Amino acid sequence: MDYKSYFLKSRDQYKKRKPTIESFYSNPVRLIPKNLFTYETIENLEKMSNDLKKEFDRGKNDMGNIHGIKNIFKYKKSIESVCNELLPYLEENMFGCYLYVDKVYIYRTKNIEIKEDSYLWHHDNNPNEIVKIIVYLNNVNINNSPFEYLVDDCDRGVLAKCTRLGPNNWVPAPNDGRLEEEVNRLLKTNNFRSQKIIGEKFTTFAFSNNTIHRANPIIKGYRDVLNIRVRPTINKPPQFYSPKWTTSYETSGAVNPDPTKNWELPIT
Repeated sequence: MDYKSYFLKSRDQYKKRKPTIESFYSNPVRLIPKNLFTYETIENLEKMSNDLKKEFDRGKNDMGNIHGIKNIFKYKKSIESVCNELLPYLEENMFGCYLYVDKVYIYRTKNIEIKEDSYLWHHDNNPNEIVKIIVYLNNVNINNSPFEYLVDDCDRGVLAKCTRLGPNNWVPAPNDGRLEEEVNRLLKTNNFRSQKIIGEKFTTFAFSNNTIHRANPIIKGYRDVLNIRVRPTINKPPQFYSPKWTTSYETSGAVNPDPTKNWELPIT
């Protein structure tokens, strides 16, 4: 079974409100309403934001182009609080099925001199049904690395061609998913433009991992991020986020080619 078939089966089992399947694929970038998070969750995020700033300001957790947190469960209370309010919203308004969190990344964007890796136009090339959610942990403006994505003439995000669909169709993307030349050609037409997401602390948005996107280098200031990745599931998990099935930098960012190998099986 490929990921789209599994997604459709997951939707069939879901008995709550469901958006159309067409909207999921045609509108791959979603801003999350500012009033979604409760006062308690905002308080938890404030503490997480303050603690991370102190940690990153000391120059710890160097991971090349970023400073990253290896032990995500150090911030378990804050992440759980976000997930418990965010995922039900995404289930009913974006996916139309149950979800669980398979990845969490916490990082600070570095001031770099050479644009490479995620600073280039790219897509992640996991199946289209894999979605990431970014929560800005500080105010983000044009100068401190706003998320940028390609939009069409309807102002909707653009999906790159995915080459990893399921167990029988799983090959690497050409040029490792980097799309600099292709995007630069598209931007010269009248049908496409780039869109940057700027906003106050705790601005939140979801995007299909195959949305054509990039990070921007720091010009002034810093950017701290909570990045949560979700996957569809047929059966509702007992909780959204757990050390039993949620990982971070310690394992590959590529999902298992088999969508049935999910939270119900131990991490291998």
